[in-house]
Amino acid sequence: MKLTTTQNFHDELLLDMWLNISKSTVQIFKYTYENKLRGHGSGVLFQFEDNYFIITASHNFIEKNGFVGEGIDDFWVGVENFTAKDFRVGGFRSESVIFSLKNQNMLGIDKSTYERYKIDLAIIKITSQALIESLKSHKSFLSLSDISHYPKQRILEQYNKGEISDYYILYGFPASQTKVITNKYNPKVKDGEKILNANPYCQTEYLKNNVSKKLIEEGFTNHIFFSEFKKGYDLFSHQRKNKPIQRGMSGCGLWEIHIDTKGKPCIKLVGIFTEVEEGFGISVKLPFAIYFIREYWGLEKLPHYGIKIRLGK
Repeated sequence: MKLTTTQNFHDELLLDMWLNISKSTVQIFKYTYENKLRGHGSGVLFQFEDNYFIITASHNFIEKNGFVGEGIDDFWVGVENFTAKDFRVGGFRSESVIFSLKNQNMLGIDKSTYERYKIDLAIIKITSQALIESLKSHKSFLSLSDISHYPKQRILEQYNKGEISDYYILYGFPASQTKVITNKYNPKVKDGEKILNANPYCQTEYLKNNVSKKLIEEGFTNHIFFSEFKKGYDLFSHQRKNKPIQRGMSGCGLWEIHIDTKGKPCIKLVGIFTEVEEGFGISVKLPFAIYFIREYWGLEKLPHYGIKIRLGK
């Protein structure tokens, strides 16, 4: 009989969860003015019927102080494939295949809607069959059963208090931990080309119910707030380390850990991480993303949640 410590059990549990989360998370890239491709943001994959989407943060696509709507041709998405072995030996770095987001269908939130509701979301509908097939081969699209709908959760004009869980996982791709490798004689990559090594970052977070009054007054009433920590626990060295700069994490998922009816720990996507304000990490509640997909693409079988927000493009 092999015995395990409480800490080892906790580590193995988190590793299994991270592996599942990694399959549904992608990295977004952008060419800089110096014509260099760099890590720019993160996104979560979602599928409904035969429709495939990337849910991310709208500010990832801001151009010249205007909200999303133009300039998507400059953006790319990476498709990497992590294995259980990669995680358990600490070998997070993995080559990615990159695909252009050119000609994909995108919904962003107009400036007036953002200023009123602080809902910093963008939805990309994937139309490239090559990208869809690559994602289906190496990644995993979430379905409605993989997200938390919170049927009794307050959606509009109320802040979070006494939610179902206070234990969360944040998983995304800091730009500082991504090394882009391109041919110096041909800096422009092609669809399907392997070009980079990316080291994703994952941390556990705790819900904060005592939200700053200033944030509520500024309009952050459709969000989930969690503690911002300067250090995190490294599963492999068993030491606390300074967290990397989180630039590039915007648009990644916030995942709730809860116990199902059979006593088994499981995870649900509950929000999209967008920013840090007043010492709080802030994520837009996931139902808004589902609602926007429903309204913009006419998928009436998706839940409505009673939300009434006029969409911009």
